[in-house]
Amino acid sequence: MLPSVTNIQQIAVCGAGTMGAGIAQVSAAAGFLTLLFDVRPEAVSAGMDMIRKNLDKAVEKGKLKPQDREATLSRLTPCLQIADCKGDLIIEAIVEKVPVKVALFRELAQHNPPTTIFATNTSSLSVSEIAKEIPHPERFGGMHFFNPAHLMALVEVISGADTAPEVSRVMYEVVQRMVKHPYK
Repeated sequence: MLPSVTNIQQIAVCGAGTMGAGIAQVSAAAGFLTLLFDVRPEAVSAGMDMIRKNLDKAVEKGKLKPQDREATLSRLTPCLQIADCKGDLIIEAIVEKVPVKVALFRELAQHNPPTTIFATNTSSLSVSEIAKEIPHPERFGGMHFFNPAHLMALVEVISGADTAPEVSRVMYEVVQRMVKHPYK
């Protein structure tokens, strides 16, 4: 059985570049325990630094209270090993190459239960094409955040040919909980 939005407690973000760090920031700010993973430790460190700078800037401009900055950071955890990259929802924001994305999701499937929802941040690749190559394609969809993710309000929620309706609904509701505007 796939989780409901109320069961989404931990989100893992794979890829610690500009998009991944922004998505992780949004996730943690929304109250989710959030892992930021990348295969390169220096990218995770740089992504965490980027998040801190974004939050500091928001505090300086009076758009964020210092205690909210601290609360957001307390929910963020750097993740350096794919075996530790676990979540109720995992969002990928890596290079735009289907074989690389498929390899990542296949490996994540080995470390996560079949109830984990997988989402790609792609805007240009077929969600259905990626999903057909991974275990349990019904739990796979797209959550396309716009750059910069921590500032842009829209998030495109994409269902593939095999995406279960409850997975689409959960992704849509997670985006709403992130105080973003989902659209299909």
